Amino acid sequence: MIGKQFLFEYPNYGTPDSHPDYTARSGQTVTVLEEFPQVEETDTRMFLVEAEDGWKGQVHESELKETS
Repeated sequence: MIGKQFLFEYPNYGTPDSHPDYTARSGQTVTVLEEFPQVEETDTRMFLVEAEDGWKGQVHESELKETS
């Protein structure tokens, strides 16, 4: 996954938008920079990604979609 590009799809949780930086980048291509250690209580994998504009954020694996 490291170095691969994915489409970032941030879920619409409604209003108010508590993470506008994530919402603004939903639909953009991001590059995976690193994977965080997995927490025992959850099966969710988390990654640090970088958007084309240089923004970096922590995202869930479910928010990354294969690009065509």
